Amino acid sequence: MGSPKLVGGGKWTAGDLKNALEARKRTACGPVAPACGLYLVRLDY
Repeated sequence: MGSPKLVGGGKWTAGDLKNALEARKRTACGPVAPACGLYLVRLDY
């Protein structure tokens, strides 16, 4: 969630996000979200 947040906040461009995803390395991405507090709200099929 950190990478899309950086794009939304104007700190990264869409190209930066693409490069981070293509790198396939966690160190290239933005900060990861902590597991506590995350839960499934619903599923849509």
